Amino acid sequence: MSHPFSPLAEGFLLQGRYRIKRLIGQGGMGAVYEALENHLGNLLAIKQNFYGEDERLKRAFEHEARLLANLRHESLPRVTHYFTEDFGQFLVMEFIAGDDLMTLLQRRGSPFHVEQVLTWASQLLDVLQYLHSQTPPIIHRDIKPQNLKLNDGGKIMLLDFGLAKGTTAGLTSLMVGSSLMGFTPGYAPLEQMTGKGTDGRSDLYALAATLYHLLTNQAPIDASLRSGAVALGDYDPLTPAHQINPAVPMELSNLLLRTMAHKPDQRPRDAAEMREAIKRLRLGEGAGEIHGHNTVFGSKPTENLYSKHVGEIPNDLNLIEANRNASSPSNHPDYRTRPMPQWPGAVDLARQTPNRHPGEFPAVIYTAPKAGQLQVPPAKSRKLMWWIISFVIVFTILSAGLSIWVNRNKINGANQNGPPQAVGQTAERKTSDSAGEGQIKQPQTAKQPVETETGLSIQYVSVDLGGGVKAELAPIPAGRFIMGGDLPDDGKPMHPVKISKAFYLGKYSVTQAQWQAVMHNNPSHFSDCGPNCPVENVSWNDAEEFIKELNARQHEYTFRLPTEAEWEYSARAGTVTEYPGKLDEIAWWKDNSGNKTHAVGQKKPNAWGLYDMNGNVIQWVQDKANYDEYDYRSVTAIDPTGPTTGNERRARGGSWSSYSNQCSSAFRGGWIPTGRDSNLGFRLAADRR
Repeated sequence: MSHPFSPLAEGFLLQGRYRIKRLIGQGGMGAVYEALENHLGNLLAIKQNFYGEDERLKRAFEHEARLLANLRHESLPRVTHYFTEDFGQFLVMEFIAGDDLMTLLQRRGSPFHVEQVLTWASQLLDVLQYLHSQTPPIIHRDIKPQNLKLNDGGKIMLLDFGLAKGTTAGLTSLMVGSSLMGFTPGYAPLEQMTGKGTDGRSDLYALAATLYHLLTNQAPIDASLRSGAVALGDYDPLTPAHQINPAVPMELSNLLLRTMAHKPDQRPRDAAEMREAIKRLRLGEGAGEIHGHNTVFGSKPTENLYSKHVGEIPNDLNLIEANRNASSPSNHPDYRTRPMPQWPGAVDLARQTPNRHPGEFPAVIYTAPKAGQLQVPPAKSRKLMWWIISFVIVFTILSAGLSIWVNRNKINGANQNGPPQAVGQTAERKTSDSAGEGQIKQPQTAKQPVETETGLSIQYVSVDLGGGVKAELAPIPAGRFIMGGDLPDDGKPMHPVKISKAFYLGKYSVTQAQWQAVMHNNPSHFSDCGPNCPVENVSWNDAEEFIKELNARQHEYTFRLPTEAEWEYSARAGTVTEYPGKLDEIAWWKDNSGNKTHAVGQKKPNAWGLYDMNGNVIQWVQDKANYDEYDYRSVTAIDPTGPTTGNERRARGGSWSSYSNQCSSAFRGGWIPTGRDSNLGFRLAADRR
């Protein structure tokens, strides 16, 4: 009979010689302690396993102990003892004091020096070569900054073999919460995430991802998101290290890209080959040939490293099913809160190209140095490079201006068939001309487009609802984005989604005045807030009745609720952060609302000219909610519409009474379709008929 696990108390004595000093970490099935050996007085680390009656896992833990006890390398902690007690199995090993490299990096607040990282890389490649040469080979499978420490002599130490191939797979994750799936997102290669088998090249991928993090102070994007983006036709979102940190030589940056290739056979053949490449870089000789691939980015063998076909990833959308969730958000990169990095001197086509859809990853133009050239190019070369960059900038600005002129003429034309395919960024609030009273008019474009900070414009259209009340709609282009998040109530796993058709979305949530113009009543709890406040206290069924009545009144648009994917795509507006701006500047929420709704449009809009997407009122969307059937893993990657069954409907965005996390672009809620509440409203989506 199994019993719940509880850690050992401070001062507990094991085997009459190991006294527990403190608990380092624990999970549901084990713990790691710092302990004192009574006879010699030295500090040790003790790993405890409590698998209850599971004999298979008990044998696996014993196998791990025997395997590690035979290892002898200066960068590995020595295992000195293995024993069993009634309350678990125990592995005693050398204790490495101090902070791990992740803690040191966070404390430092900036990347480590290149030469220091290269020194660590050489030491780690030496120990990987040793591990991979064992019979059978030992694959660590969890290399990351958290598992690296410096000993008293400043030499790197590789810790934590809980995920090592041939050992107790998942032991570390159960004990210290690194990953309940047997990998750490961001550092694990695709073959490990999808369970297709690992070898020494899998460790090389994780090492390259770790070096990338140490050199840029930016966590690497995990392999499932990268492969999913490429499978949908986007650029690989992994930005080369030298573009984030100009101190990183381009050849080192290219070596990291090659080693983080999605296909194992495109990486260095083994640790010895990568170590030799690092050695050549340190000597200023260039990385040379890597497994038949020249590592100078831009040369013929690697010209597609940073293209839509990075690593020749198969166009298989099932690759994105690998779950990147970890038990603690602090243990892996939070992609919602990390903006796209910027770097000096780069030309970002994402910002310069008006026809690039939001959600697509940027292409970046830069010049590769000659083989072996690690330093900054000479002044003459730099001057030529800047002339080229200046030409590209001028050309793209002129192209943007031409595109804007063409789009405006299309919008103002009589035969427009849909919303424009390019919209601007942060919109300034401007008041549109009011429609006249009386008979319902045909929808028309707003007379004055809203200019954005980049000079692009958002051309709202307006629909007269009667009585001088109108609804304004913002054009939403087709495009791609990363949907979901990694917190408990976000959609998991994060995954790429394509919105294949442009549509319109309400500039604001439906207001009390708009509701009254169509339904001739006002159900709002905060009815004294005023006609420009959002209507609330409406159920999903109520919203559908409003839409049915509205569609019967006019014939140029078909109104509907947005799908959950359309809502999140529009809320993000091309961003990858938790919110599309500072929360207090864009949203009314629990800490600033005064426990009530507020008139729409008082906060800043997002980049696509949409107000109050986050906060004020929660917004109903079209999708059903089925918590048993649907968790994003089986989601269609193109125009998803949610599960086919379910007793609830989704609602998004948070409200005046919501906590900050409930106002994020990824947070998902659900209510019964007849439910009404003072924080429930909705926003119109529309398609031109």
